[in-house]
Amino acid sequence: TDIKIVQVPANSLAHEMGDDRVLNMVMLGAVTEIGRIVSDKALAGAVETVLKGKRKALIETNQNALGTGAHYISGKK
Repeated sequence: TDIKIVQVPANSLAHEMGDDRVLNMVMLGAVTEIGRIVSDKALAGAVETVLKGKRKALIETNQNALGTGAHYISGKK
């Protein structure tokens, strides 16, 4: 009774963003929005920390994917 099943079309959402590789970030954004386990600001900061340097160009795309997942869930509430 403590399990909540939520369907998220993460593959489709990532594809609509133009980068199927961000599917995992879409899901992370959705899970974070459901559970509120960490703030949006902290999550965005973590993405920036992990991707700084050679992968800096990926920061914005991944942060947008987090927002896409969160927005999908917030629209379902």
